[in-house]
Amino acid sequence: MSATENKLVPYADRPVHVYSSEASISFFQSLKRIFAEFPMAHSLGFTFAQRNIKAKYRQSILGILWALLPPLATAAIWIILNQSKIVAIGDT
Repeated sequence: MSATENKLVPYADRPVHVYSSEASISFFQSLKRIFAEFPMAHSLGFTFAQRNIKAKYRQSILGILWALLPPLATAAIWIILNQSKIVAIGDT
């Protein structure tokens, strides 16, 4: 077994669908098939998101903290401004 075939083995049990512009099945059958594939696509999407986040912050000094620090700092600033009555934020 070659290296390329070895990488495909974990996905061998997943169905393969080829989507074309020809209307061979109805719209509702296509929708049903797409929604049936969501559970399998969830793990793939999570893996891609995790990879992208790691790649984005890998070379920074603070690393993944840069993903959390700006929103937390912004929230803290608005809380301080609201409590000191500099900015009045009404009830929503």
